[in-house]
Amino acid sequence: MQAVSQHLKVLEHAGLITRGRTAQLRPSRLHGKPLEDAATWLERYRPFWESGFERLEARLRETENG
Repeated sequence: MQAVSQHLKVLEHAGLITRGRTAQLRPSRLHGKPLEDAATWLERYRPFWESGFERLEARLRETENG
């Protein structure tokens, strides 16, 4: 439970969720727009990461085959 709370704090700090308090419940609300913005930003770097992973995979195969 503590790990979940920590993750929720990070998401809240990043502006991706807001948390409320209703009696003993602490409902969270997801904010889609900041998440969409992050996904859009990350998507721009996908070719860079994929090419790096492809090079790493090729190198590991070379090492395996000796």
